Amino acid sequence: MRTFFVVAAAFLAAGCASGAPAPAAPSTPAATAPAAAPTTSGSGAGAEAEGVLAPPDRATTAFTYNPALAPEGAQIEVESETRGASTEIRLDVDGLLPNRGYAAHAHVNPCGPTGDAAGPHFQNLADPAAGPGKPSVDPAYANPQNEIWLVLL
Repeated sequence: MRTFFVVAAAFLAAGCASGAPAPAAPSTPAATAPAAAPTTSGSGAGAEAEGVLAPPDRATTAFTYNPALAPEGAQIEVESETRGASTEIRLDVDGLLPNRGYAAHAHVNPCGPTGDAAGPHFQNLADPAAGPGKPSVDPAYANPQNEIWLVLL
């Protein structure tokens, strides 16, 4: 399975599942690419990251917290390019299970040995009531217009 997405957003942080379900597709504890190193291109600043999924005890660049659903060895690549006030995001994944939907969203930190290492969901307008161990659940902030939500089919 190979999937490409381009999304307009204010920012991209490599993300991993937090257990919060995404609408329109099953939520899957997934993976993330490593922290991206900024690069520049002709029309603006950008970042790229890639990795091969592995369980946290063996991962070096990309984590899977449920290898039965996000298989070890699957590959992920994230690219972003900032243009003015928006950022274009491209997500490329290869090696996920066929005939299954996946959901992805961005967090403020890269993934780590536990899903909590990624911190809260990235929000363009941060929920003031959210904090460590207290994710944003207010629909005024936790929604696809304020967070980066992708549905991979």
